[in-house]
Amino acid sequence: MVSASGRPDLFLLSVAFDLAGTHGHMYFRDPTSTELRQIIVHSADGGSGYRCEPAAGDTRDGWEPFLTEAGWLMALIRPDTAEERS
Repeated sequence: MVSASGRPDLFLLSVAFDLAGTHGHMYFRDPTSTELRQIIVHSADGGSGYRCEPAAGDTRDGWEPFLTEAGWLMALIRPDTAEERS
């Protein structure tokens, strides 16, 4: 299980923002593991909503680890709001 206090090592973050929307992926692993994991992110038509999904072959049980990791990805790529910029 992944906890907020034990963030994974980030290996690669590749996200593109273009007219087709947002698309990309993040590769990472837990510091105590050799298993490399991936989260895929995409949106359509340049919309403000993102869809995250675990990569094929993710064998972990439950959604909690994935949702935590997807939250980290969103924190990295989501634009700041006006309040956050001030």
